[in-house]
This record gives sequence, structure tokens and C-alpha cells, in this order.
Amino acid sequence: MNNQAPIGRPERTPEYRSGADYRRRNLSINACPWGNSDMLKQSLWKAGYHDMDMAMSEGGSQ
Repeated sequence: MNNQAPIGRPERTPEYRSGADYRRRNLSINACPWGNSDMLKQSLWKAGYHDMDMAMSEGGSQ
């Protein structure tokens, strides 16, 4: 059951920004500092990582 409040601007969270920064520095996705104990933070982090990966593949950077 999901009892988390929806996040209006996930790209503004520290977790999302951290994930994007890890990708920008070419660190592994396996370096995610949040394990399965906090799936919300892990999901936000991975979203930032993946969004930055797509931006880098397109030749830009966020």
C-alpha cells in the first residue's frame, strides 16, 4: 500500500538531484545510497540518474 503523499516537483528533491549528479560524474547506478529500506528515496534518486542519462545521450545536460 502506498501511503506516501504525491510529490509535486520530484526534480526539486535532493534525492533526484543527487542521482543526476552521480550520472553526471559517471558513477554507477549501483552506487545509489538508498537501499530497499527507503524505496521512495531510491526511486527519486534513480529517476534523476536516468533523466540525466537520457539528457547526456541527447547531447545536452540538465
